[in-house]
Amino acid sequence: MAREIDVRDAAAPIVTTREREEDLLAEAALTSEELPGAHRVRIAAFDQQTGNPSVVVSSAAPAEPGQWVDRALSHVERIGPVLGLTGGQAAEYRADRHPQQTSASAVAVHLRQMHAGIPIYDATETVRFAPDGQLLEVAGRSYSITEPLAVEPRLGPGDAVRIALLHLADDDREPETDPYGQPIPEPSVDPDAIDTRVVSTAADDPERETLVEGAPLAAPTVVSLAWFPLVAGLRLAWRLRLEVGDAPAYRFLVDAEDGRILLCRRVEHGVLGRATIVLRSGGAPEDVPLPLPLDRYGLPIPTDLPTVFPDPWLLDTTTIGNAVRAVRGDTERPASGHRAGDGVEFRPEPGSFDHLVVNAFALCGAAHDAFFLLGFREEDGNFQSDGFGRGGSDGDAVLVRVHPQPVHGTANMATPPDGRVPRMNLGPVTATGRHTALDPDVVFHEYTHGVTNRLVGGRDDWESLDAVQSAGLGEGWSDYVTCTLHDKTVIGDWIVARPQGLRRQPYTEDFTGSYAQLGTPAYSRPHDIGELWCAVLLSLGRRLGPDETLQIVVDALKLTVANPSLLAARDAILMAADHRAAALGANEFEQAEQRALVWSVFARFGMGPSAGTIGATLNGISADFSLPAAPALA
Repeated sequence: MAREIDVRDAAAPIVTTREREEDLLAEAALTSEELPGAHRVRIAAFDQQTGNPSVVVSSAAPAEPGQWVDRALSHVERIGPVLGLTGGQAAEYRADRHPQQTSASAVAVHLRQMHAGIPIYDATETVRFAPDGQLLEVAGRSYSITEPLAVEPRLGPGDAVRIALLHLADDDREPETDPYGQPIPEPSVDPDAIDTRVVSTAADDPERETLVEGAPLAAPTVVSLAWFPLVAGLRLAWRLRLEVGDAPAYRFLVDAEDGRILLCRRVEHGVLGRATIVLRSGGAPEDVPLPLPLDRYGLPIPTDLPTVFPDPWLLDTTTIGNAVRAVRGDTERPASGHRAGDGVEFRPEPGSFDHLVVNAFALCGAAHDAFFLLGFREEDGNFQSDGFGRGGSDGDAVLVRVHPQPVHGTANMATPPDGRVPRMNLGPVTATGRHTALDPDVVFHEYTHGVTNRLVGGRDDWESLDAVQSAGLGEGWSDYVTCTLHDKTVIGDWIVARPQGLRRQPYTEDFTGSYAQLGTPAYSRPHDIGELWCAVLLSLGRRLGPDETLQIVVDALKLTVANPSLLAARDAILMAADHRAAALGANEFEQAEQRALVWSVFARFGMGPSAGTIGATLNGISADFSLPAAPALA
C-alpha cells in the first residue's frame, strides 16, 4: 500500500503545564462573571495536543429552546478565551446547520474552527444542549493563533494533485490483504502518464475550491485550502481526495508552501478489530473479527461487490465507525478498545455498559453488511458517513444510543431522508433486566425499519410508511428479515424470557391469521398487521428458499409505492419475483410455475387477485382465497 503519512505523529504532544492550566482556569472564572444571570463555566478536562480545554461545562445556563446554531456560536464567542483563543483571535467557527437531536430532545451543534475563512483540520467543538434547551457543555478541540496568518499559497492546486499522485506511484511495498487473505488493490500510477489539469477555481472563495481532472484520476478531484496544525503553528495546505481506478481512495494534505506531504490517509483503510459479542439471541458471546467474514451471514455473495468489501467498520479505537456510531445514551461517549498489533481489540468487562455499546456497534455493523449483500447500498441511501464515491449522500452513519434506562418502545429507530443521520435507541427491559443491545433480534428489527423507510418510496421520502397498513408492513418486514437471517420462527424470546417471544403466535405454517381479519380488533394495530405480513413472507420463503425470497423482498422494497397497502406490497413482490426469475435465466414455463407458487401463498392468506382495500386504510377490506387463472403458454 502507499505509505501513509501524518507528520504530527513524529511531534511530541503539547503537555499542558500547570501554569497554563491555572491561567485558563482563572480565565474561566473571569469569563463566568461576564456571562448573563447565574450562568457559569468551568473547565472539566484539557486536550494534550493543544494545551487548551477539551470540555468546558456550563451551570445555571438559561433554558431557552430553539435557535441552537445561533446560541452555540454566540456561546463559543463569549467563552473564546476559556477555549484558549488568544486576545486578538476571533472566535471563528462554521456551524453544521443541521443540529442533531436525541430521542429525548437533547441537541448537539457541531462547529468547525476556521481562520481567515479556511477550516482548520481536526479542530471542532460540539455544543450540547439539554432537552429543556439549557446549554450543558462545549467539547472538542480549538487551536490558539497568536497572530494573523498569511493566505499566500506558493504551490498551486494542480501541483498538489501531481505531488500526491507521485507519492502513490513511489511505493514498492508488498500489497496488503483483506481479512480473508485476498489482496487489496492499490492505485497503479505511471509517473510519465500523469496528465491533470485545473478545470475551475472559485476565486472568491477563501478556501479557493478547485476542480482538477485528467489521467489517471478516476473522477474529478476537488482541491481546497485548509490549515494543518503542527507544534510550531498552523501550516497552509491543499486538501484533496484521490481516486485512481477501482483502488481505495486516499486523502492528502499537501503543504501549500513547500509541497511537503503533511498527511496521507487511505480513506477506505479503516481499522481491523476483534471483539467478544453476542451474535445470536440468547447465545454465548463469541470472539470474532470486525468486520465479520461474509460467510457468517449465510447469504449468497454477489459478484458485483466493491473490490475491498467488506469495508472496515472501525476508523479508530472507538465505536465511532463509518457505518455505525455507537455511544452511551447518557453521556454521548463511545466505547474504547486498545491497539493490538495493526488492529483494535474491544475487551470490555462482561455486563459493563461498554460491553453493551460494543455489542450494539457490532450488530449494526453486521446488519449493514448483510443488507449490502442484498442490494441496499450507497446509491440506495444506505447508512454511511463516507459513501466512497459510490453514490448517495454522505454523513448518515446510524447513530446508536445505548441507554441505561428504558426508552420509548423499549427500542426504536428514526430514519430521516438520505444524508441525514438515522438514530437508533436501545434500552433495557425492566421485567427481565436484559438489555436490547445484547439481543440481535431487537437490533436487526430496528435496523430493518431504517432500511424500509429509505427504500419504500425512495430515499428522500421519510413519510412513506405513515398509513396504518404501511406501518404494519414496516413491522412485518422487520420481523421477517430478523427471523430469516437468524433462522427463527419467533422474535424477542430471549429479551422477554418467553418461548413465544414478542408476538402472539409463532411464524410457522399453521399461523392462523388472514387478510380477512384486517381491520378487526385482532389486526388493526401496526404490530398486529405486521404479524400477518411476516407470516406471509416466511411462508413464501419456505417455498422459494429463504435466501432467494429475502432477495426478492429487498428488490420489491425498491419497487413499492409510498404508503403502500398489503396488496400493493404483494404486487411489488410479484413483480420483483418475475424480474428475478427472468434475470436468473428461467424460461416462460419456469417463470409461470414460480408465479403460481407465489400466488398460492398470497391466496392461502386471503390476498388472492380479487382481494380489496380502500387505499392503505382499514376500510373496504375484502379477502380472496382463490388463485388467478393459469396463463396460456405456447
